[in-house]
Amino acid sequence: MAFLSKDELRIEYRDAGPAWEEFRDLVTTIITRQQFRYVAEIGAGANPLIPLPFVDENQLVYRLIDYSADELMKAGPGYEKQVVDFQLPLPPSGDKFDLVIAQMTLEHIEHPAVFFENIRLMLRPGGRACLFFATVTNLPMALNYLLPDSLSHWLLLKVQPFRKNEKHGKFPAWYRWCFGPTRKNISRIRSTGLSIELYRGYFGHNYYRRIPPLQRLEELKTRLLLRFPSPRFCTYAQLVLFPAERAD
Repeated sequence: MAFLSKDELRIEYRDAGPAWEEFRDLVTTIITRQQFRYVAEIGAGANPLIPLPFVDENQLVYRLIDYSADELMKAGPGYEKQVVDFQLPLPPSGDKFDLVIAQMTLEHIEHPAVFFENIRLMLRPGGRACLFFATVTNLPMALNYLLPDSLSHWLLLKVQPFRKNEKHGKFPAWYRWCFGPTRKNISRIRSTGLSIELYRGYFGHNYYRRIPPLQRLEELKTRLLLRFPSPRFCTYAQLVLFPAERAD
């Protein structure tokens, strides 16, 4: 673990194996410890992060936000839903939330500065934002970015057949600002008026599981990076953000 002095930023590096479960735990822990009630999930689409029993148990006002009404319909009944294009600036007078979540959404944002500024505008004083995203600094994601969409979609179905399910579709990816905790990316995010509380980088993936020799090499690389971590080789990243104090 490393630390940077400004904003008391905490940087962690972990194995990507339990990354999905750790993100859900991170979000639910923040909700319960801070007694947050108003929660919004950006890009929630067909797969909301928080299950309805948790929403009911904690009396949350939980809004799913996506640019696609069709994707929101796939989430099923019981959720509050709103169609918003987060690539366009939001009005400053919009609804405010204690917590804003974005899970595997940042990759698909063409204008990340607008996206982060919108998050800042949505947060109440003392609120938090939690983001989980894939980075472009690993071979599978780089290929997804570089190859024509038809070819990258074909490859994705080969390594992840479950993507044929309508709830796990593939969407255009830009991977802008999708990096581990590099100094440059930290500076970019801070420039939008947000402070960073936690920046967690993950190493490794299972995209090669149908090709055992390649998967073993990936696992070896992961073990080496966990011993000698570098933010330039992360596969996924997670962020906890809060609005920076601004001078009047």
